[in-house]
Amino acid sequence: VPGPPVRVALPERTSLTVTPPESGNARLQILDAAGQPFRSLRFRSVQQEWFLGGSPVVVDDLPPGRWQLVITAQSRVLHIPAETAPGNPARIVLPF
Repeated sequence: VPGPPVRVALPERTSLTVTPPESGNARLQILDAAGQPFRSLRFRSVQQEWFLGGSPVVVDDLPPGRWQLVITAQSRVLHIPAETAPGNPARIVLPF
């Protein structure tokens, strides 16, 4: 049903760069404060997991906020807190 224009305000997006060790083979999942996975629209599909294969991964459409990075490598699982803010891209270097 047609109606008057509606104003929509979308939150600013920011980016998060995760750098694994050079020989790393791991998976990254980003969880919000409620434990729900962040989902990114990529090339007509929804992505909620990223492969860390030794080179940095940039998630460039992340809303500002506090996040839990879940890194799964071999049989290890790491939980790393991260925070993103508009105009201040976040960078995480993995310790393993």
